[in-house]
Amino acid sequence: MVDDFREKLQHVLNVANLSRTRLSKLVGVDKSVASRWVSGATQPTDANLDALTRSLNSELPALRLSDWSLPLAAFKHRVRSSNTDGTIELAAVAHLAERLAVKRPTIAVMPFRDLAHSPDNEAFCDALTDGLITALARLSGLQVIGRASTFALKGQSIAAQNAAKAMSVRYIVEGQVQRSGERARLTVQLIDADEGVTLWADRFDQHLQDLFEAQDEIVRSLCSRIDTKIILDQASALKRTTIDWQVADRVRAAFAINYGADPTSYAAARELLAPVLAEYPDNAFALRTLAATDFHEAWLGLASDPDANYRLALQRAQRSVELDATDEYAYWICGLALMAARRFDEALAHLRQALEISPSCSIALGAMGTVLAWAGNPDESLTYQHLSLTCDPQNPSIFFRHTSLGLAHYLRGDLEEARGWFGKTLSRRPRWPLPNVLLAAVEARTANHLAARISLNRALEVDGLILEPIKFRTTFPFRLAEHLEMLRRDVAGIHAKMDT
Repeated sequence: MVDDFREKLQHVLNVANLSRTRLSKLVGVDKSVASRWVSGATQPTDANLDALTRSLNSELPALRLSDWSLPLAAFKHRVRSSNTDGTIELAAVAHLAERLAVKRPTIAVMPFRDLAHSPDNEAFCDALTDGLITALARLSGLQVIGRASTFALKGQSIAAQNAAKAMSVRYIVEGQVQRSGERARLTVQLIDADEGVTLWADRFDQHLQDLFEAQDEIVRSLCSRIDTKIILDQASALKRTTIDWQVADRVRAAFAINYGADPTSYAAARELLAPVLAEYPDNAFALRTLAATDFHEAWLGLASDPDANYRLALQRAQRSVELDATDEYAYWICGLALMAARRFDEALAHLRQALEISPSCSIALGAMGTVLAWAGNPDESLTYQHLSLTCDPQNPSIFFRHTSLGLAHYLRGDLEEARGWFGKTLSRRPRWPLPNVLLAAVEARTANHLAARISLNRALEVDGLILEPIKFRTTFPFRLAEHLEMLRRDVAGIHAKMDT
């Protein structure tokens, strides 16, 4: 229960100049529900309070979910009312304009269908639907229709496009559940109602010994995959249009294009973002997208001055976090940039915050595993990397997870496992110097001298300076000096043999 909730909500409505009707539309609940909140007859559930806060964020950028627990006076200060004319401060208005420059894609999760026609399975279906709505609502890149609107259509035979039209959304998630004893089979599809096509469909088989754990695992995996599919579809849709791209179009396209992970993709992303940041230098979404471009260009060995790239990535990511502390992707890229600077405690703190905002964000889970490996915690790294792979096994950036898994096994001395994961990376990115050097070290340690020379040669063909002391330390950001020295020794033996 939130103390003084009625007074706090009424204050918010006054400050943002919102009616009960407008409130209900923002949150995606029936007007009668919003009226009961305003009158104090009921309070929203935790999921609805989270959805309420996110919906109000477009009107009140300073408001956070945790603010509802503040004393009334502190809460009023937080939402920055003038206490005299009910207007928002100028700084908040400017921030609002920046946020509105990137409109989020809209999505609704339809109640999952119970194919077993049993009360227990119906409750399981409803719990999955609720969990997925809540998880998707925590993603900064999506605007999710509330439970009340979608459950109003429960049991009705309605086409996805008609449901999307009724709720004014682009994307629809549909699912059905079969259950037999302790096993459940879930079939899910993501539909682009504007185009009338199914973007993605999959089937999940799940053991239900621990029902809550099973629900959490299913929701986490669904949320991560849906997020990735929508990011990529947004860029694909823009390629099909002939109208001039607006700010939102450019930022979404640049973020998706970064998944190409090659010089052409990064150049295209920069070209898209340049006019956005020229006009809106404090656009948080554009800043974190460009930070991701800066970081990965250097990480993949494609930057002429990697140190400069890493510095810019950190500056832009930190500014993005300052501008929008609700964006998990800003914390994600900031964590990676801090890792490159060997500020590991801060990096881990930022990634924990990313996962606090969105526990299902697969690239944040993978980044946590990456930072933990370079920080010298390979066991914990493996846990996060495998969780990331489980959440989104088809993510286009999955080769980064493979590399970190190889690194963790190398540090543990599991050289056969390390060789396998580095091989997966190099099957997708054969010219990436970093995993080539690490694989060379594994091959040298296992006396596969020819394979070691081949891997090291591939790295040197791309970056002839990678073994120079300063460049070596920049490329391999180990926290522990003994790990850097171990790799140096493994590689030095190969290099000496190549020179003789």
